[in-house]
Amino acid sequence: MICISVSGEKIYPAAIAFSNNTTQNNNSLTLQVVSLYPQNGMILTNFPTSLKVQVTRGGYPVEGATIQFWFGEHNAYLTTSDASGLAYLTLLNQNTLTSGYYSWHATAIKTGFRGASTSSSYFIISPSNNNNLLSEGTIYTDKTKYYVGHDDVVKIFGNVNGYYLGDAIILKIISHSKTTQLVARGTYLGAFQINYNLEDAPEEGIYTITAFYKYNKFSTTTFTVVEPN
Repeated sequence: MICISVSGEKIYPAAIAFSNNTTQNNNSLTLQVVSLYPQNGMILTNFPTSLKVQVTRGGYPVEGATIQFWFGEHNAYLTTSDASGLAYLTLLNQNTLTSGYYSWHATAIKTGFRGASTSSSYFIISPSNNNNLLSEGTIYTDKTKYYVGHDDVVKIFGNVNGYYLGDAIILKIISHSKTTQLVARGTYLGAFQINYNLEDAPEEGIYTITAFYKYNKFSTTTFTVVEPN
């Protein structure tokens, strides 16, 4: 069970109703809530640490909003925002957490206002006995440049040393406006291949691919998407 503390008290899962109205941010009755920490894809190794969000309305902090943290797929924890609009979910002890990838988001509601939700993001819990583990490997794509309307798939290849059959190899692909996560599986020698599908209207620019194995980054590469001449 995950040990958490909010204002010194244990908080248990609870369900609340809210209205997520992200299309009416200009409405004076609509809250906005954003995640401040950890950054998406961050590896957490030092504990205690806290998930941190801020609630505002019209650019001003909102005190007393009910914040529900959704941690993983099924857990939800309640707290309230302070005078600065900030709310926290504190993870006390790394030893009570299973190592791996955790998705999370938070919702905010307050009587008389329309509720809101952060975008979904994820972080990595790294086991303390693996903090000094250094993975080595390579990653590359079949091309360095892809053309809008002509190329639909980016083929990603790689190899990681010390691979155990069945383990997950995490690929984080970052463009100008979004982050995508892929999970690859290697052969018993650590070789892997996976496809990244470009959308019907892919974003032009540079894409960065970062590869992780056993919570450690082992290689990075880039490719570019451009309009044809």
